[in-house]
Amino acid sequence: MTNGQFFALMFLAVFPTMAMLLPGDLVRLGGRYGWWTPLLAAMPAIVAAWLTGTLGGRVGDSVSVAMRGLGRVAGRALLLVEWLALGAYMVVVIRESGEISAVTLVTANIPVWVLTVLSALPAALLVWFGPVVLGRTAILIWPVLVFMYAGVLAAILPSTHLIWALPIVPHDMRFATWQPVLRTWVWEAEPTFLGGVLMNHVQVTARKSAGRTLVWAVAVSAILTALGTWSMVAEAGPRGVAVGALPILDLVNRIALGPFVQHLQSVVLPIETMGTVVKVGVFLWVWSRLGQRIVGGWTTIVLVVETIVGTSLAVALFPSVLAVDRATYFWLARWALPALIGSIVVAYGAATIQRGRGRT
Repeated sequence: MTNGQFFALMFLAVFPTMAMLLPGDLVRLGGRYGWWTPLLAAMPAIVAAWLTGTLGGRVGDSVSVAMRGLGRVAGRALLLVEWLALGAYMVVVIRESGEISAVTLVTANIPVWVLTVLSALPAALLVWFGPVVLGRTAILIWPVLVFMYAGVLAAILPSTHLIWALPIVPHDMRFATWQPVLRTWVWEAEPTFLGGVLMNHVQVTARKSAGRTLVWAVAVSAILTALGTWSMVAEAGPRGVAVGALPILDLVNRIALGPFVQHLQSVVLPIETMGTVVKVGVFLWVWSRLGQRIVGGWTTIVLVVETIVGTSLAVALFPSVLAVDRATYFWLARWALPALIGSIVVAYGAATIQRGRGRT
């Protein structure tokens, strides 16, 4: 996997659902200045991403490092904790993809479980082809996704009400309170623990700059999300953004460039969906990689079993988008995210200590 493919994969691992699902929460919890939250939360996320990429480029991916630094028993125990925590992420990510498809792509009364399965199947196929194919797919999709996102923001400029989004400098600190920052970390931390597992599939020359690559993935996602949230506030006002489940969808639906160019959602939303499928694929590959190292083999069987289990739990546990939103805070932010970051710290900490002893 080249440096560009690695960046594209990590960018698509965080940005598609972040841009779709986060702005409403940011404004509900942080007020009109909620667009500042991704920029604030990105600071510690960037530090974590840089450390993981730098250490991973030197000593290897976090899975191999855990097994090598802690031994077979303790290493597998740590990977089991990471597998369970990532499984919580995996279930929510699969359900998010089904919900986004249900809200954006279809008008008929199609059961969400059907759309969830249809999102998981192409992702599983990409995983079966391997991380290099995932990277090649990502590098084709991400520039188109960013171009379309920027085009949407530019298209609404004539109808914005800047007074709703001004002043730029915050007058209160609601955007910096714990809840909006923690929800944002759920997304911005994803390149850290995903990139650590993928490190051995990055070309040797690209590993030297892996830390910078992960930093760029976090930073670009944060800047685009902040810019998009500010634009939504300027277009619909803080209250209009806060009441929407998917504010970007409302934004796209309003775009009409004259009498002939309308319904741009027909172009924008399929691209967003492709980015979401790649995101599901990244998570599924990392989850199956962890599962394979825990059980010691049977890569294809692990992939099939985990795809079925993850999709089934995604459908069974979340009857509505409100349940997904609650799970993002209570499952991921409070439990899964600390477990995943803690696992990275333990794995690379053990590897650093072992490396220091080897030198002495």
